Amino acid sequence: MKMDFLRQIGLSDEQIQRVMAENGRDIAKEQRKAARENAVRRGVEACVGKERFTSEFARKAVLSEIWQKELEVGDDGAVLGLDEVLAGIKEANPDAFWTDKPENPNVLSLSLPPMGAASGAEKESNPFRRETWNMAEQARLLRENREMALFFQKNAR
Repeated sequence: MKMDFLRQIGLSDEQIQRVMAENGRDIAKEQRKAARENAVRRGVEACVGKERFTSEFARKAVLSEIWQKELEVGDDGAVLGLDEVLAGIKEANPDAFWTDKPENPNVLSLSLPPMGAASGAEKESNPFRRETWNMAEQARLLRENREMALFFQKNAR
């Protein structure tokens, strides 16, 4: 806001000083708000960047859920409550996160060949491979045998 404009509309110097002081307080408040939002964004992006998601859709859904929370930044620059929010999301939606740990390691070791030892028949029937892409079969595998589906996803080259 320019002081000349305020003089043109007939304000006295005292009124101009009061208007400018109030305007300065509003600007400082918005700057603090923007700095807080930037710190939260950086903290969330750093934390979420460490996670491995099963898809881009899952990553965006997790970010959307996090942004709905009113997170604050602590004195040390850490986002307060972010770890708890992320843990709650992981518990409620475990399929959104990629894990190297099978739910039942015995089933995985019995039902799948060792990594990298996929036979020609498996390569031909892998629904995650470009040549044999089959979303219905992918969905069925994810529902019925998640370990097998994750194995096929990793070996879909």
